[in-house]
Amino acid sequence: MIEREELERLVAANAAPLYRYCLYKLGGNEELAEQTVSDVWLVLLKKQRSLRGGRDMRAFLYRTADRCAAHNAEEARRRNVRVAPLEEWREGDGEADEYFKDSRDEELIALSLEEKLPRGLREIYRMRFIENMSLEEIGSATGLPYSTVRYRIEMIRREVKKIADGGEL
Repeated sequence: MIEREELERLVAANAAPLYRYCLYKLGGNEELAEQTVSDVWLVLLKKQRSLRGGRDMRAFLYRTADRCAAHNAEEARRRNVRVAPLEEWREGDGEADEYFKDSRDEELIALSLEEKLPRGLREIYRMRFIENMSLEEIGSATGLPYSTVRYRIEMIRREVKKIADGGEL
């Protein structure tokens, strides 16, 4: 069981990054992102007795966020709520900009790089280089073995080097 103090630290440390991750996964739909983050905290509270805490908690949060985001996006589609493609909300001057204002240039470079990577590497890129997750956390969140995560990180580095050498940024 997770102690109350650990839950409070977990929420304080992960609330904003988890919201940004959900906002990204849901194409900038702020209402769905807020709902998804709320769902993640509810799942955490329901399962807290069976969780041990520790390093895998962050991975648990992101796995749960992926599942909740997929569910909420599907529900939104059923209700004919539009989930915008990423390009539409990134370039606008909507409220999502406030979440990136502290490191706006670095974030835009990172997002620009992410869009140029092959689809299969984007999620791992985001987890490692934007959300700063460890290889173990990424493996736990994605269900991939550590060696596969390490290999894909190396592939990402090669792709980024190609992009940088080609001056495509």
